[in-house]
Amino acid sequence: MRLSSESGDKPLREGSYDMAPVLPVLTLNELASLDSDGILANTGLTRRIKGPRRALAQALARRKGAIPSSRPADAGKTEDTQTEKGALPERSGTFRGLSSYAPPIPWHMATISESRLLTPFGVSGWPALDGPIIGRSVMNGNVWRYDAWSPYRYDKTSVNGLILGMMGSGKSTVLKVMCSRETLPPWNRHVLVEGDPKGEWAPVARAVGGDVIEVGGGQYLNPLDPGSRPMNFSEEKWRAEILGNQVDTMKSIAHVLRPAQEFSTKEKTLTHAVLRELAETSRVATIAAFYDLLRSDWIEHVEIAGMGRSDVLETANDLVLLFGDMVDGSQSGAFEHESTVNVDPASPMLVFNTGSVMSKNETKKALYTACMSSAVENLCNRHDGLFRLIIAEEGYELLKNPQVVEAWDKRMRLTGDQGTASWMLLHEMNDITKFAPEGTAQYEQINSVLTKAGVQVIYKQTPASLNQMRSMLGDDLSLTEIETIRELAPHCGLWRVGGQLKDVVVADFGPDMLPLVDTERNRRG
Repeated sequence: MRLSSESGDKPLREGSYDMAPVLPVLTLNELASLDSDGILANTGLTRRIKGPRRALAQALARRKGAIPSSRPADAGKTEDTQTEKGALPERSGTFRGLSSYAPPIPWHMATISESRLLTPFGVSGWPALDGPIIGRSVMNGNVWRYDAWSPYRYDKTSVNGLILGMMGSGKSTVLKVMCSRETLPPWNRHVLVEGDPKGEWAPVARAVGGDVIEVGGGQYLNPLDPGSRPMNFSEEKWRAEILGNQVDTMKSIAHVLRPAQEFSTKEKTLTHAVLRELAETSRVATIAAFYDLLRSDWIEHVEIAGMGRSDVLETANDLVLLFGDMVDGSQSGAFEHESTVNVDPASPMLVFNTGSVMSKNETKKALYTACMSSAVENLCNRHDGLFRLIIAEEGYELLKNPQVVEAWDKRMRLTGDQGTASWMLLHEMNDITKFAPEGTAQYEQINSVLTKAGVQVIYKQTPASLNQMRSMLGDDLSLTEIETIRELAPHCGLWRVGGQLKDVVVADFGPDMLPLVDTERNRRG
């Protein structure tokens, strides 16, 4: 390559690049190891190369065994046929994405001054991110290291993540592998699993010395529990923080119990007054205490700015009817009293088990999600110096509740303050429109949360989901990546870290961990 400029040997600022291809002198063994495309075998060039051919055959065999093949069912259809079904346009020619067209030459970047030193045969393929080993790249065979905070150390990328994939694609597996290894030295991260509907995370938590939180049947978890005051918070600041969080929790629960009607301004004002009264009289804030105070003589005499006597009594009656079912109705027995379960903030992994209620009772399912989400927020607000990975195993259960979405959005913006990295697992992107139609405020709120994820791990998707994904991500999702997602093999995911790092990764784990991550036994029959 020759740099041309009017200023002679000075660094090029204006002018042109003159480049010429250079063919390095390689032995047959070296050439065979680089021939991941099978070009030599396909063109018959090997007949003109002197030397043994066994190395070439071995290299081609290694290539076939190392790179998974997963041609889609519609691979033989024409572009016109696929377009009729609403699929995204395909590139012409032999282009097939990243995972199937995977020469063992890693992607690399260089400045103009460095580019003269780089060749496809000399650049190192060592991973740019640090962290525990998660798996290996199917593009170049190198190990894939990842720590939840490594993207920020690398180039200030957000530490929050999003994992998308069809059922059985491997999205839960890679996250269990990552989280279990993150708890080990020297990383020592702490993991909070916000809802485990299938009981899949409980064995993982016990394996790393963590705890499983279960409620119901006389075991209580108080969603209004303020926790311990951080050392850097004054008493006044902490009291205001607690009160705001408790009001948000009551709004989230109210949305579950009465989804068709918003929490009114009057209800919010009176809720604030009741919770403040409980704090000022040194009573523990619980749903039952809130309910009892609304039914006591206190409500007959309390003065609330902006609300007349009739407004206070009418609103109090509405709140009694709203929350009464949690105290002495069908939704009681889990969240209305002081906590009886022990939640250890220093546990390496805390799993909030919702498997016992994941039945046809959608209200109870949503109620558990809202209350356990509040418990997770209390742990994140401790400011105790611990770094926590927050995992939403069933992201759609959280996204259905606008108040929970708002809490996630707030936490994703406060990652530096709280020391948290929030990861959400979703199946099909287009499922969002089932409860949040495009154009609605809830859809825009969800979109805001998803686009704050600086790291995206995408497993195989249906054509409809690919269209929805591209609608959300826009031009940020290239046609190369779309083609890659189309042809991903099971357990192979496209990692997108910020705007630069992209790789196709498969998780690696040994026989001891297989029972902890294998969720396909019942599917296999």
